[in-house]
Amino acid sequence: LPLKTIPYTPASLLKIIWPHLLLILVLLMLGIIALRRSPLRKVALLFFVSLCGFSSAIAFTLASNMGLMAPPVQSLSFFGVMISNWLSFSAFLHFVFRFPTERDLIKPHPRLLPLFYFAPPAVILLIAVAFSGVSWDFWGWLQRFRNLFLPLFIFGIFFKHLVDYIKLPAPEPARNQIKLPLLAFWLSFGPYLFLYLIPNLIFNQPVIYFRTVILAFLALPVAYLIALLRYRLFDIDKMLSKIIAYVVIII
Repeated sequence: LPLKTIPYTPASLLKIIWPHLLLILVLLMLGIIALRRSPLRKVALLFFVSLCGFSSAIAFTLASNMGLMAPPVQSLSFFGVMISNWLSFSAFLHFVFRFPTERDLIKPHPRLLPLFYFAPPAVILLIAVAFSGVSWDFWGWLQRFRNLFLPLFIFGIFFKHLVDYIKLPAPEPARNQIKLPLLAFWLSFGPYLFLYLIPNLIFNQPVIYFRTVILAFLALPVAYLIALLRYRLFDIDKMLSKIIAYVVIII
């Protein structure tokens, strides 16, 4: 069949990419609010940098969503997503290991920082070289293994907060701060695991759309923003009970 192309109009292009643009705008606004309003300046800066990295990753995916199938454009898109993911997840891990400030693990262990930022790409690059050798296949193997560390980052962040919650004494206000992210982890990754990934693997049909999954992920940065702004949280149990009740009713 002969190839036929249809040029975009501004309206048709916006119809395709508006969810991505909206998500980028929301993430950047959350980061800016934290940077301007939180009393924890250095911690809020790390939160802002990580959200900028996630926004960049979303921006690099626009090439695929716009139907630009030129191989150089696709390759640059995947490469940009990979670099943005490495930076954003490393910065987010850095942020979590400094939050709450009562459980700052970076200050007594500064050697963790090179591991956060350099170990994941170094290990992935070595694995890609081991599978491909010195050939053009390196880029294909790099594409396959680029997200190898993301599950470890996600579970590591969750268990770090879980240990924080256990070790902080009950009257400590910082203990309340951790309750919000711990709940948000279930709200963010629960729908992805149980309503999208597992049904997709077993029945080849997810229960919810991927855009719903992305929307659920916003619960996590919103929870961190609330914890950063309201550094000393009160009545957190009442707030959490209302959130859970509303989510259950909506579902």
